[in-house]
Amino acid sequence: MSLKNITIGIDFDDVLSDLNSRAIEMANEEYGLDLDLKDITSWENTGKASVIKKYYKTAEVHRRQYVTEETKELFRKIRNEGEVFIVTAIAPEFMGLRHQQIKEAFPDFPDENIIMGKQKHLIKFDIILDDCPDNVFRSTSSFPVLMRRPWNNDVTGLLSVNNLNDFLQLIHQIKSSIAGITSEIHTPAVVALVGPSGSGKTAWMKKILENKSFAHPVSYTTNADNSIHHKYISQKEFDEMNFIESTMYGGYGYGTKAEDIAELMNCGLSVVLPLDICGAIALKRKLPTLMVYCKQDKGTLIEKILERNCSINEKKLRLLALDQERKHETLCDLTIEKANDIGKIFKLLY
Repeated sequence: MSLKNITIGIDFDDVLSDLNSRAIEMANEEYGLDLDLKDITSWENTGKASVIKKYYKTAEVHRRQYVTEETKELFRKIRNEGEVFIVTAIAPEFMGLRHQQIKEAFPDFPDENIIMGKQKHLIKFDIILDDCPDNVFRSTSSFPVLMRRPWNNDVTGLLSVNNLNDFLQLIHQIKSSIAGITSEIHTPAVVALVGPSGSGKTAWMKKILENKSFAHPVSYTTNADNSIHHKYISQKEFDEMNFIESTMYGGYGYGTKAEDIAELMNCGLSVVLPLDICGAIALKRKLPTLMVYCKQDKGTLIEKILERNCSINEKKLRLLALDQERKHETLCDLTIEKANDIGKIFKLLY
C-alpha cells in the first residue's frame, strides 16, 4: 500500500446518505406507524420494520435521500487522504437516479470513481467503509470497516466506526501504522490490549496489574452476564453517558469514561484496558496510548470461541470476524505473545 495512492471505497446508502430513514418515513406515512431506525434489528430486516422492504424497489425512496452538509465536508476531508471511490449496490433501473444524487451532492466527484453493482467483495481497495456486515466480512480490501448502524449492532470484532469523523481518524491511524509512525509516549499512559476473543487480553491485564504503577479503571456494559469485569448499566444509561471510548460487542455496549481514566492518571498511575481495536484507536487520539496486540495462534482462538458460554449466533459472528481481527496486529505499536514479552511494555513506558 502506497500512502500517496491509498484507495478508499465508501458505500452510499446509510453511509453517505440515509436510505433506511427515508424508507421508515414512507412506511410511517402510509400505514400510520411509529417505526424508528432502532426497529431495524438485522441486515435481513425480519422484525417489525420489515414492512419497509417494499420501498427499496421504488424511485421515491431514493428521491427522498439527501446528503447533509456535515457529510459533504467530511467527505471532502476524506478525499484529501487518498483516491476515493463511491461503491453503491443500486438496482439497474435506479442507476441513473443514483448518479444524479451523487453528482448533486459532490459536483466535482469524478464519474469514473463511481462504481455501481452488488458484488462489492470483488473490488479490492486499501480501505472500505460499508454498513452491510456481509460486504465487510467478504471484502478482499486490506482494511474493511463497518459503519455502525442498528441493524449490525450484534456484529463483533470488525474494525468499525460510528460516523464519518471516526472514519477519518481511523484512516489517519492506518496511514500512520503503515508508515511506521509512532508517537512518543510519556507516563502515565494507557496500555490498550487488543486482540480477538480468546487471545488472553484479560489474563495479560492481570499480569500487568501486578506492577503497582498500573491500575484498571471502571468500565461499563449493558451485558448483565459480564458484570464481573464491568459495571452493569441499562441501555438507556449507556446511551446517556459521555464515554471517551465505546463499542458494541455481541450486541452489548461497552464503554469507559474519561474522568475514570483521568482520576487514575492524575495519581501518577498508568492505565491498562482490554479493548477492541476501535476503542484503542479512540483512546490514542485523546491520550498517550500504547496499543498492544495480544497474539494467539488461530487454532487456539477457534477452540476458545467454541468453548464460550454464548449463543450459536455470537460464536458464528466471532468466527467470521477472526481473520479480520488478526489483521489488526499491523495497527498496533507492539505485539506480545510469550510470558516474558510483558517486559517490552515496561521498557517502552519506563
